[in-house]
Amino acid sequence: LSAGSPATPATSGGKAAGAPPDPPPSQHNKPTPSVAALVPDLPPVDFFPDAPERDLYQLAAELKPDLPQDIPRVVNARPFSFKEGRKDTFWLMDLPSLKVYQSEFELRLITPHVYWYVEEGQVVRQQDLERAATIFEEDIYPRVTGAFGEEWSPGVDNDPHLNILNAGLRGTGGYFTSNDEYPTSVTPFSNQREVIYINTSAFPVSNSSYLRTLAHELQHAIHWNGDPSEETWVNEGLAELAATVAGYSPDSIHRFLQSGPTSLVHWPLSPFQAGAHYGAAFLFMQYLSDHYPSAEGPNGLRALVEEPADGIAGIAVPFYLAHPRLMRLERSQMLEVEGGHPQQCLRLMRHEAGHALHHAFRLQTRRRWQRLFGPSSTPYPDHYRPNPASQRYVQHLRLYYAQSHPDEDFAETFAVWLQPRAVWRKRYADWPALKKLDYVDELMEELKGARSAVRTRMHVDPLLKIRKTLRAYYTEKRERYLLGDSDMYDRDLTRLFSSQTKHRDRELASKFLRRNRPEVRRLVSRWTGEYQFTLDQVLNDMIGRCRELKLRAVGSERQLRMDFAVLLTAKTIQSLHNRRNWIAL
Repeated sequence: LSAGSPATPATSGGKAAGAPPDPPPSQHNKPTPSVAALVPDLPPVDFFPDAPERDLYQLAAELKPDLPQDIPRVVNARPFSFKEGRKDTFWLMDLPSLKVYQSEFELRLITPHVYWYVEEGQVVRQQDLERAATIFEEDIYPRVTGAFGEEWSPGVDNDPHLNILNAGLRGTGGYFTSNDEYPTSVTPFSNQREVIYINTSAFPVSNSSYLRTLAHELQHAIHWNGDPSEETWVNEGLAELAATVAGYSPDSIHRFLQSGPTSLVHWPLSPFQAGAHYGAAFLFMQYLSDHYPSAEGPNGLRALVEEPADGIAGIAVPFYLAHPRLMRLERSQMLEVEGGHPQQCLRLMRHEAGHALHHAFRLQTRRRWQRLFGPSSTPYPDHYRPNPASQRYVQHLRLYYAQSHPDEDFAETFAVWLQPRAVWRKRYADWPALKKLDYVDELMEELKGARSAVRTRMHVDPLLKIRKTLRAYYTEKRERYLLGDSDMYDRDLTRLFSSQTKHRDRELASKFLRRNRPEVRRLVSRWTGEYQFTLDQVLNDMIGRCRELKLRAVGSERQLRMDFAVLLTAKTIQSLHNRRNWIAL
């Protein structure tokens, strides 16, 4: 607090009335030196290392002197022999108030994997409970555990049964809490069992939503056993996916589609604001499951559940892939949507994974990496000039992107390496680029299981800080891919189309090109890899020249269309081979 602040009022005499006398001067009254003065050579910190995973057993042992250092993980030496009809008291959570309370339950049914409890006062017909239990045992449990793994069994209570509590809950359809996985000496409100709580006031036992919620919460119990520190968005996304694995459609997709911008990785603190986030996380996990099936089958995601690393390493996707309306806008402005097709999107993801790996392990500091790919410190250019004939670079993304910068060269090489080894060895046999692929192959073997050097959670260009409008974005993007007007095509156009007066009754060549423009543009883009927007600017020039030269389309339309596509392809490839044109990065 500075002098004159509300906590330390200053007076004209320099001393507040009634203040104690000043202490005598002493060597102990010297000002406290700053941290910078004590450690003058303290290096700047550009990221903070991750905190260690929370260990509640260690925390309890350190904070509670009466507890032993090695707290037992299991509370019962032998499992109890429960019988239907017994009464037990359980701790419950009231989510709106975040308070715990106790309630009494009756054990109404025992099945091979579950104790089925019903709260006093809840009306649940026995035949409905038995039907739900049969579906759970025969369908839900084997499907979900087959895809994601098993819950902790026999667990903290030394009993292989799960406990499903059917209760009148507030603020939630159901939940699983890891507090129950610890003894009460560690978490005082633990029920010391593996418990799934279902709100039968919201989802009657006879309702399919009840069974869907069971599948969702079962995944949470499994995930805690596989990786108890996982981030919320991963855990909830897989829980929603578990419902589809069990045969139920998730109800969160429509909330995501009807929402505004929704972060995938930043989960809201309030559960009442998380509806759209469930949908976003589910769709991501569904995509992951569809495109990267594991050995356990199309839904086998055990490896992800058991992966000790949490969260996401920085991969960004173009904003226009986030919503169909934005994709339509991108297509209207740029005539195509890069990454809009599943195969294109996978190409981009493989490429960006190379960047993430490169920076996570600081690979650019390695001498051999620098010899093969060049210095990463090279400034990024606005444009680059590729050599299509070069065999020193792999070809993955369009327009010889590996030649734009050393970092892009590595990312492209990594993306090609992700293909089966036999494919890239055959494709790049006798190419100098094969040395880079072999290096990446050795590098990945070396890094297998290694901890990355950079583990920062820093957010790059967060959405909330972006102020650029869509109009400004597309104005800049269109200008970047424009080519200047030119009459360089006149000679070829006059060979293809006619300027003779005897053909004046035939269709204008400019009109012919406008009519066939989309088909020709797509065809040439597929052949050459050139952006459709850039090709469209060339087409604009050619249409303008045809109009000024008053050219006419004479002959078979199919043949003319194909001949013109060949002409445009030849001009595009020629400009690249002659290295006369710079390509926007």
